[in-house]
Amino acid sequence: VAAALRACAAIHRYLSELEQPALTPYGAAIVPLPSLVEEIEGKFSETGEMLDRASPRLAELRGRGRALQARIVAKLQQTLEAFASRALLQDRLITLRGGRYCLPVKAERVAEVGGIVHATSASGATVFVEPAEVVALGNELRIVEQAEREEVERILHELTQRVGEHVEEVARSQQSAFQLDAIFARARLAR
Repeated sequence: VAAALRACAAIHRYLSELEQPALTPYGAAIVPLPSLVEEIEGKFSETGEMLDRASPRLAELRGRGRALQARIVAKLQQTLEAFASRALLQDRLITLRGGRYCLPVKAERVAEVGGIVHATSASGATVFVEPAEVVALGNELRIVEQAEREEVERILHELTQRVGEHVEEVARSQQSAFQLDAIFARARLAR
């Protein structure tokens, strides 16, 4: 939406500088909405990801999520070292399974490890276990992630409502841009 509105605003500027009376009605039909474009673009990165600054609540939730992830990884690193010294691990790495942080434990040694089993390897030799030490933190992270998804949905709903407030201007501007595109295409073909 922001890209379409930005393009319409550029067409509006171009036509006002062009001073072609035959095209004036098309330019007049375009309503630049710079504040709406700025509001939308201020909430997204160039790649379309919603920015932390889209709302104070989103920034707070993402900060809490990052802090929880760091605490989980730090605890898992300690657990990994302890498990590795007892030869319980298939590999010395931390992995994600179903959104939960896990350690790859040898299947025959899984009974020696406390925690929740989230997956097994295709060969059955490795069991991916979320150690008991991080289960509570993992649960808290899931709650924060759900709250983050809800906040993103709220922001998207709010932006959709803002666009809806200008639906007539947006539709009229796009229709004028489409008509101008056809006019310029015919002119290029005629030339």
